[in-house]
Amino acid sequence: MSRKGEPFLTPEDLKIRAKVWKEDIGAEEKATADLSAVVDNVTNTMTLSNISALQNKTGEKAGSRFSPYGYQARRVEGGSVSGLRSIESSHQESFIKRVAELLETKKKVKILDIGGGAGLYAQQLRDTFGDKVDVFTTGIRKRNAKLVRQEVGQKLHKQDLKWRSVLQLSDYPEFDLIIDTFGESMYGMRNVNENGEYDTGLRIKDQEKYFSAVAKKLLPGGYASLFGTIDAMDYDPTFMKMIHRVENECGVTAKVYNSGMVKISKPLENK
Repeated sequence: MSRKGEPFLTPEDLKIRAKVWKEDIGAEEKATADLSAVVDNVTNTMTLSNISALQNKTGEKAGSRFSPYGYQARRVEGGSVSGLRSIESSHQESFIKRVAELLETKKKVKILDIGGGAGLYAQQLRDTFGDKVDVFTTGIRKRNAKLVRQEVGQKLHKQDLKWRSVLQLSDYPEFDLIIDTFGESMYGMRNVNENGEYDTGLRIKDQEKYFSAVAKKLLPGGYASLFGTIDAMDYDPTFMKMIHRVENECGVTAKVYNSGMVKISKPLENK
């Protein structure tokens, strides 16, 4: 993974996108910290034990708004802590099962978990399949990821948070499987222009770069499942036209679900 080439965004665009990500995540972290203030002896760090205390004190379920460290850090298959939906529940399929099927015909499966949080799911895949998988994650909160991994007695893997964004990848090797669970695309999709006005065109532009990057990073026969990547405002003709452009330009098939999910498949041979 040492080759470098032109990213899908210019370095300046990446700086702008990273600024938006950090502002969005920072706002979420502040909301979490503000909420914790109503609980006696609960710190702003929001560890597993004090999230439970928060639930007992407020009667609230610790869902996505109250996730520790400001992102969906703890999603895995087979159940997740803190009230977060599991990976297979969110995507309506098991990637452990999918990878096992791929390994029937492949010696190794390459996987990218976009916005993979603390990398707990990436580690679950590594623990399940060993050296038969090569798993990478993207993300920008390495310090927070390390804190989460420390809580479960693990170190952050060298391939976790390998890049800040899928938009940084250009001529790097592609992947058999790409996953996004309330990850990177939840942040950095600009909705408001410099005048403070809602701008559909700006959002569509950012989304097209993201979906195109994912599609171009799939190997022939590759598959991407992107959950939480769109919301109610996206189900309109402009959005669907953008999806069709991505399909045509990247040689993929994309299905949009009303659950906020997009699944992309690349045929074995592009015609």
